[in-house]
Amino acid sequence: MKTEKQDTQDFSLHISNGMLYDELHRYAREYSLPVEKLTELAVKRLVEDMELFRSLRTAHLSSK
Repeated sequence: MKTEKQDTQDFSLHISNGMLYDELHRYAREYSLPVEKLTELAVKRLVEDMELFRSLRTAHLSSK
């Protein structure tokens, strides 16, 4: 069985928006996930969406 080594880095996130903080904790409880994992998934999704938009923009600019 092949195992993949994951590069990890610890970081902290300061959430200054109280409503966002409350929502993160509510969703974490609702889905039985640690807040850290939920935040990691959200950031991963944000990065993937940004990459998609960048690729669409690049394709649009190169077609001109």
